Amino acid sequence: MGKSGLSFGPTMGYLVGMVMASYWIGMLLDRGWTKTFSRSYLAAFSGSCMIFFCGVVGLSFFLPAKDLFAAGVLPFLPGDFIKTLLAAYIAHQSQKAMLRKI
Repeated sequence: MGKSGLSFGPTMGYLVGMVMASYWIGMLLDRGWTKTFSRSYLAAFSGSCMIFFCGVVGLSFFLPAKDLFAAGVLPFLPGDFIKTLLAAYIAHQSQKAMLRKI
């Protein structure tokens, strides 16, 4: 069991969260959330929150509750902040570039 790499483990919640967040963010972007940088950032931020939530829920099966934030969220916040800013910037600039070509 688990030889495919998709067994239930400490990272499974994060993987599920990524699938859910990609659908959610794609839906928001299809509805025009890239027209402004602030809305692009909110879309990316909401996806990150979804990933962290699902990840911590999955991690809760392996760690005590008092260690969840320190192990499953805190180490990733600086990188996630940079990733979210960069993703929002790229999405917004891409939207602007596409509108100029039309």
